[in-house]
Amino acid sequence: MPFFFLASFLFMLYASPAFLIPALAVLHPAQVAGIGAMTVLILQKRVWTENWNFVRPEGPLMLLLLAGAALSCLGAFWPKLAVDTTITLVKIGVIYFAIANCVDSASRLKIATLALIAGGLFPAVGTVINYATGNFCNCAEGHRASWIGAYQNPNDLAYSVVILVPLAFQMSRITHWVWKPVFWGILGIYFAAIFATHSRGGLIGAGAVLLLLGLRERGIASKVITACVLAGILTYGLFYWSRSEGFQNLTQDFTAHQRVETIKAGLRMFADYPLLGVGLGCSVVAWPFYAPPDIDFRTSLIIHNTAVQALSEVGLLGFVPFVFFLGAGWFHARRVIKHASPHGIARKYAVALEASLFGFLICGLFGGYVSSWFPYIVVGLISALLGLTRRGGELDEINA
Repeated sequence: MPFFFLASFLFMLYASPAFLIPALAVLHPAQVAGIGAMTVLILQKRVWTENWNFVRPEGPLMLLLLAGAALSCLGAFWPKLAVDTTITLVKIGVIYFAIANCVDSASRLKIATLALIAGGLFPAVGTVINYATGNFCNCAEGHRASWIGAYQNPNDLAYSVVILVPLAFQMSRITHWVWKPVFWGILGIYFAAIFATHSRGGLIGAGAVLLLLGLRERGIASKVITACVLAGILTYGLFYWSRSEGFQNLTQDFTAHQRVETIKAGLRMFADYPLLGVGLGCSVVAWPFYAPPDIDFRTSLIIHNTAVQALSEVGLLGFVPFVFFLGAGWFHARRVIKHASPHGIARKYAVALEASLFGFLICGLFGGYVSSWFPYIVVGLISALLGLTRRGGELDEINA
């Protein structure tokens, strides 16, 4: 039962049913699924006196990050916004622990991965349709498409789809050959959606993910395929880019200038509030106070770099556990890759999750994603995978 709720939540996180069908908004289906997963899991652990899968150091670091976010509310520029954003981060932490404890078998790891991949089709297909029909987002940067709800921002949508690319790629390799064309088609839709957003960070993130996958793959065919797709991305970026801002003359680029200025402002916020920051989510409020006086744009902007955003919003007390949390996830993914069977399923999952985390890090260079769900979900799946391999490497014994 808790895993059913969890898988439903992972699917709805992307599918956004409350936005697709407004009548469902009053029911809060995604929140109900997430709360249901953790509630039933706690009851189950108490009834059957089962031990919690408290992966170290990720588990303690997650708690320290939540504590740092809570403390940042004390001196926040907008306390209500900081409290609301911290509550969101608490929900994210609950889902992390739910994943680490509910995904306790190879079949559940597969279902959780498929739930993310299937849910991701909703924003991806919606974006492609919007682009094809000329329904572009409200921005002055050319023809850029997006979707609804949390995916109205083209950059956020591209980043969320980049996370799914390695999962779909590896799933195409471990499933029966009958299903391989399905996952190839899904990958095609994902890339079409990333292209339709005209997100430079998303395009760079997708290329970086493919490059890492190509380096990790042992088969010649897989290397050739990833190399061809990577070449296609480079060709698209150089010759078919239709957004007004491209990859040339970045020193004269208005949006690139915005990003640099927000990063500088974020560092100034950190210098003034080194321990607790300006409050989780409050860099957007503090921005006008730290923007240069002679700048030609003073509307509220978020810090366009995840590391600087963490420093500015939660200070060192939140930044340190955040960085070490991601680093521990990366270390454990690499550990599974190193010790798993070279052609086993455990290694393929670890390669996919490592690449997803790498995609987050690359996209995080161009956007602020401290309070985003996806890196914590990826690390949660890595924690679950680590627990499975520690229990005898059962993934390599089960046909995915």
